[in-house]
Amino acid sequence: MRDVKEIGGEFEFNYFNHIGQKKINIPNTFHFKNSSTFSLLDSGRSAIKQALLQIRNGKRNHYLLPSYLCESMVKPFIELGLKIEFYKINSDFSIDLVDLQNRVTSSTCAVLVNNYFSSEHSKEDITVLNSLKKREIIILEDITHQLLNNRIEIGDILVASVRKWFSMPTGGILIYKRDTLVNHNIPEKGSVDIPPIYSQYRAWGFGLKHLYINKVHDIRIKNMFQELFQKAEEILDSNTIHINKMDILSEYFLHSIDVNIITEKRKQNYSILYENLCEVEHISFALGRINNNIVPLGFPILCESRDELKKYLIKHDIYPPVHWALPNCINVNYYNSHYLSNRILTIVFDKL
Repeated sequence: MRDVKEIGGEFEFNYFNHIGQKKINIPNTFHFKNSSTFSLLDSGRSAIKQALLQIRNGKRNHYLLPSYLCESMVKPFIELGLKIEFYKINSDFSIDLVDLQNRVTSSTCAVLVNNYFSSEHSKEDITVLNSLKKREIIILEDITHQLLNNRIEIGDILVASVRKWFSMPTGGILIYKRDTLVNHNIPEKGSVDIPPIYSQYRAWGFGLKHLYINKVHDIRIKNMFQELFQKAEEILDSNTIHINKMDILSEYFLHSIDVNIITEKRKQNYSILYENLCEVEHISFALGRINNNIVPLGFPILCESRDELKKYLIKHDIYPPVHWALPNCINVNYYNSHYLSNRILTIVFDKL
């Protein structure tokens, strides 16, 4: 039976060929700088919610979020009843610094910032964000897209969805850059002994997809793992965020990955795509040519006929996600966010 070639969608993985092979130091591997405390949780949204539980302030109940983000990033703020407002971003994914500063008030508790597609903050970004920190405004930084980069960190608290990078049923990281931000009266919840049902669905899905890709090319197997992945996402999206620790299988895998191999493969794959697509008409690139410091999560492109292109790629067994479909609370006044959301597509790499 020949191997099936599919690009994108969820991971496929044989855990038992990898787990236990290598032990890593998580802070060093993921380039945590001056981090005194970090927690392994089940998802990025859990990391955000746990951070908000630590920092929410009765006197300051105003939170600024970027207008280009996914629903799961907004959900923790909504569930905790926090007052949120969105600031604009520019067409190159950078922060509209004038708009951000105009929205800051004496009630602002925290600002959520994102590093889109491994991009770095500009010197101007860092200057403005540092000025907000001097006003005792907490910077909550989502480093998901920069997780493997040797990056410049501006946040007081860092969060990341690790499962976006690796074949893990669950995976989120929460990093406190200052011990004073940790309220030890708010314990972390959950257990690593009995993983939540959605993580069990995902683990089964990875194994079945590995079987389908490498061993048994049977469409019934494909339907099974697709249904498992769909059920897992439905559970995550429809339920209240319950903060759980990372499950035991994911934690074992996280400590066993060979980041050097993954880093080099991602850089190579990005370069191959860029060299072959850089002269194609009607598409543009969110990143362009990358330098050696960047480890890309995917290959984001912009295309006027995005939906038609996506259908074409899926027809050829390439499954590109949209980063992101905006939540309904982002109105049309955030023009750049809607412009990008309606045109963006990410070609993902084959991953371990």
